[in-house]
Amino acid sequence: MSAPDRPRRLLIGACGAANVLTLPAYLTALGAELGSGPDPRLDVAVIMTHSAARFLSPDAVRLITPTVVAPDEPPLRQNHVDWARWPDLFLVLPATAHILAAGAHGLADGLLATTLLAYEGPVTYFPSMNPVMAAHPAVQRNVTTLRTDGHQVIMGTPASSYEAATGSYTQLPGMPAPSAVVEYVRRALKLDQGRP
Repeated sequence: MSAPDRPRRLLIGACGAANVLTLPAYLTALGAELGSGPDPRLDVAVIMTHSAARFLSPDAVRLITPTVVAPDEPPLRQNHVDWARWPDLFLVLPATAHILAAGAHGLADGLLATTLLAYEGPVTYFPSMNPVMAAHPAVQRNVTTLRTDGHQVIMGTPASSYEAATGSYTQLPGMPAPSAVVEYVRRALKLDQGRP
């Protein structure tokens, strides 16, 4: 539980799905609704995977949210146990099939995966992947395992996306809109108009 004299803490794990390019919109919405002003109610930190940092520069993310842990950070900033103890709420946005598998099977192949294993509360995953991947029996088994273990896996409404490889538009399982994630965080952390 958070102390009454500090903002609630939100840790976001960002994976290397193409939708990681929309992460700034989510961070901006969270900051505008819950983290701005002289008495902010929310403090946000981001852990980026190697693949996320290839899609989106950690320095660009730091322009919105100063606390960003990227793969090239010094080892002492990459202490998964400290990061697992830090948040009041832990989201993975976007979540790839790989991180769903890591969470479901206890794989520890990077800072985000080890932090997920060390975190003692439920984690909320917002998957973003090709619809064929999302429907694959292995991915569905991993989603079921995560839910059975007490985590949440929230699939957004499909969105059209242009695929350069095929030169066509396809429906991808989308993430919820930034406003929906803000509302989810507000409810999960029981934030109202005043201090938590």
